[in-house]
Amino acid sequence: MPRHFLPEEKELVKQKLLDSGMKLFTTYGINKTTIEDITKEASVGKGTFYLFYGSKGAFFLDLYEREWKILNEKMEKLFISKKGNLSDLLLSYIFENRHHLLEHPILSKAYDPETVSAIFDQAGHERLREFKRLSSEKLCRIIDSWIVANHLICPIKTEVVAGMMRSLSFLNYHRMEIGEDILDEVVQRFAENIALMIREATIAGTD
Repeated sequence: MPRHFLPEEKELVKQKLLDSGMKLFTTYGINKTTIEDITKEASVGKGTFYLFYGSKGAFFLDLYEREWKILNEKMEKLFISKKGNLSDLLLSYIFENRHHLLEHPILSKAYDPETVSAIFDQAGHERLREFKRLSSEKLCRIIDSWIVANHLICPIKTEVVAGMMRSLSFLNYHRMEIGEDILDEVVQRFAENIALMIREATIAGTD
């Protein structure tokens, strides 16, 4: 029977599990890593795992949330209130964010249909939607900061601009249908067209 933990002990054990999951998922993949593998790597009993999580999918989502917060904080520090041309800032953000998402062993899995269908239940899908909503809010805040910092007026609603930018990430989910050999160019072309639209619509404001 698993022991009871003090609140500070629970947080330490939880982080130990998440660190172990990060290592194993990165090395062997999510589908090939079992709960037993995670608890063995973390040097805790299997019962302890179930004190925190009801399934591997729920565990993955906690790990996803941790890594998602780290990336979002990094992107905000890099881009908040940055000076420059709005369309250039938009392109820079798109490709910087895309690079981090595709290279990340955990965050990239949100765009892998096989992984999503294998480990996410309905609650998991709802939580992913919440991450997407929060991502939109954070991106809107960054876009608004560009407009203020550079004294610009953009008649296209910030939410729409953010939606266009974020939609490019979801093309990764359909890479098989689009064609893996042309996906990067498709994303590049769409991004350039979004940037052109923003450039043509944006005008300089007054101080």
